[in-house]
Parts: sequence; structure tokens; C-alpha cells
Amino acid sequence: MTLISLLNHLVNYKGFVATSDKLFEDQSGKKRIEVYYRPRKGSKGKCPLCGRSCPTYDTNRTPRQFEFVPIFMIPIFIVYHMRRVKCPVHGVKTEQVPGVTESPI
Repeated sequence: MTLISLLNHLVNYKGFVATSDKLFEDQSGKKRIEVYYRPRKGSKGKCPLCGRSCPTYDTNRTPRQFEFVPIFMIPIFIVYHMRRVKCPVHGVKTEQVPGVTESPI
């Protein structure tokens, strides 16, 4: 079972799919894994304040990296292109992403 299959099976974030992963090693020999997520086809983003599904746009923003639970002492980072949502109540906001805190790395 690959890491992508494992994450899609065990960490099932509704509306999001893990698509690929890469292992990086810096000059000092420290390793890290980056897992790339994308929105599931046909899914709408959710307002971070009220949780409503809202129309989404602006999907080509710069990706953000979020720290995830390490596996075998190797740090894992989730890489995701955040979308904007247009909530009828709260206006334009950055979408809510499950399992992610507000402060990106």
C-alpha cells in the first residue's frame, strides 16, 4: 500500500484527494515528505466561519504547506492550493480545510 492510498483510506478529508507525494533530502541528510492534495471534482469550498458550502473561485493561488503527523520520524507536509469562497453571509474568505490550523508553515 502506498502512502497516497494509506492517506486517502485512513485520513479521509471529505472533498479532498491526495494525488502525489515526493521525498526530499537536504544537504545535511534530513528527509521530508510532501503530499500534494487537490479538491475532489465537483466539491464546493466551505466558509471558515459558518461552514456553509459556497461557490469557489481563484484556484491558481500559490500553494501552502501544512505540517502533518510524522511517519517513522520523517516530517510530512501537506501541500494544497487554497481556494477562495464567496459566502452569502461573510463575503469572500479563504476556504476551510479540515485538519489544518490557520497558521501555515
